[in-house]
This record gives sequence, structure tokens and C-alpha cells, in this order.
Amino acid sequence: MPSSLSLTSLAQAILLAFGWNEDHLHQFLESRNNHYATSMNELGGTLYPGIKDGRRYNVSHLLHKPDDSVPFEYDYGDGWYHKVKLESVDYYADDETKAVRLIGGANACPPDDCGGIYRYRHLVELIQKGLQSRELSEFYYWMGCKWYLEFFPKDKAAKAVDLMN
Repeated sequence: MPSSLSLTSLAQAILLAFGWNEDHLHQFLESRNNHYATSMNELGGTLYPGIKDGRRYNVSHLLHKPDDSVPFEYDYGDGWYHKVKLESVDYYADDETKAVRLIGGANACPPDDCGGIYRYRHLVELIQKGLQSRELSEFYYWMGCKWYLEFFPKDKAAKAVDLMN
């Protein structure tokens, strides 16, 4: 991705790669008192002190050199925290298009709004045990399909991210 990509666009790329909707608030957490709101729901209202508009800042404001990282929080209720890390810095060729690309991924994303890490871990345990329980059946019904731990739809996720460009 280009370093000029807005933090809001970076958040959108993350959500698209995970297959999550923008149904919940999300933000980058530079420090305890310095947050960058990236949710369009939050950006439509008044921002609290210490919360900056993620549309006005870009990736280069938070990530400067390889191994720099910043926490990204999605769904304040479920509390999904992600470490966004700068792996390397490359330069675009003069004729190269600056674009956001998904370059990898593995395993299924936790289902959106599944209850946070503890509920997710419980569901993973149920699936790994292979026991057909009422709870697991209700989970599949809520999902609208069977859910596979190892399945990552890389092509579909890559296409979704490509549509940002």
C-alpha cells in the first residue's frame, strides 16, 4: 500500500480482508491518549478529545520504518485488537500504479460480532472436538452456513481489497 493511504482507507482494507462489515466502531491507537477514529459511523459525529479524524492522517503518520507497529481496534464491545506492522518499505517505479493489495492470509477470520475472543475460542474448541451440540448448531444457524476454521477465501478477499483502488 502507498504510505499516503489514509488511516480510514487502511482500516477499510483490513475489514475487507477479514470479511467484516463496518457494523462496529474501529480506530488506530497510537498511544493511550491519542486515537485515530476510522469508522464512518463515528466520523459522522463529534469526536471526543484525543480522538483524531483518521481521514486526515495517512499510514506514514504512524508507521515509518520496518517493524514499526500500531494497534487497530475493531468492535469496541467484542474488543478485537490487531497489531498492524510495517514489514518493509519499497518504492514504486515511475510507471507503477500505487495501489492497496492483499498479499496473503491464512485460516478463517473470527465471525463478525461473535462475542469477542473468549466466545470465539469456545466456538473453536467445539468445532475442533467435532461434537455436534445444540450450541454449535445455533452458531451455524446464526452464521447462515457452516464455518470452517482453516478456510480463508484469499481470492475473494483480494478482489474486495482491489476494489478500493
